[in-house]
Amino acid sequence: MNIGKVKTNSIMILRFGLALVFIANSYVAFFHPDEFVALINNELLVKFIGISDAAVAILLLLGVGLKYVSIYATLWILGVMAVIGIKEPVDFLEHFGFLSIAVFLLINYSRPN
Repeated sequence: MNIGKVKTNSIMILRFGLALVFIANSYVAFFHPDEFVALINNELLVKFIGISDAAVAILLLLGVGLKYVSIYATLWILGVMAVIGIKEPVDFLEHFGFLSIAVFLLINYSRPN
């Protein structure tokens, strides 16, 4: 088994998975904005969320600027967790899982090769 190939493929799978999460959130922001408006009560911010999440997803899929995208995704997810809080433990665990992927990517793309 080629460890380098396994590592590369594993990282690509994590990038793809996190991109899907951001695509899903972007979809909700554009096509079901009431879910976000109820939480943050600002339609303009919901549009920004949709655009931001779509951009993060596209950059993750394309592999462009991964260090900076990983930083942004990590901070973004932390912000989401701060806004939502821990009222719903399941939501907190879900976001913590996504945060773990973002932090892993951040660590991976921040260290020198």
